[in-house]
Amino acid sequence: MLKERKCIYCGKVFNTPDKRKKVCHNCRVEKSKNEKPKAVKKSKPLSIAECISIIEKYNREHGTWYTYGNFPHKELFYKKKGEKNYEN
Repeated sequence: MLKERKCIYCGKVFNTPDKRKKVCHNCRVEKSKNEKPKAVKKSKPLSIAECISIIEKYNREHGTWYTYGNFPHKELFYKKKGEKNYEN
């Protein structure tokens, strides 16, 4: 069953079977053409022991009980270029 939707970018009315679709095909194609690929930063991952110490410090400061698998700030597990240590 097709539903009539209005594109949030151009306002054009289009039909779709998906209830969640909010963008027409033309705008979706144009948006994907205009997006630039994101640069991937090369960074060295920390050892597991260093990651665990970061998580323990975070848990002490914030009163949480995160473990390695469910830690929400995974970007802290990588050394930035020119940076020696995160713990201090």
